[in-house]
Amino acid sequence: MLTSEKPDDFDRFDDLFEETKQKLFQKAAAMDGDGVIDVSFNTEVVRMNVAPKFLVVHGFGTVITMINE
Repeated sequence: MLTSEKPDDFDRFDDLFEETKQKLFQKAAAMDGDGVIDVSFNTEVVRMNVAPKFLVVHGFGTVITMINE
């Protein structure tokens, strides 16, 4: 998540996507997967009652396992 304290600081957004991608790879490894394909990202701005807005990045993909015969 990224708070909206600096709304024009767009270069910080790239870190969110990279962090989300790394978490997907970690989850794939925990499932004994060999990789993740068809990775997509959704973003949304979340407003809390007493807090500033947050940019939330959702990442999803398909975990694959290579068959070793």
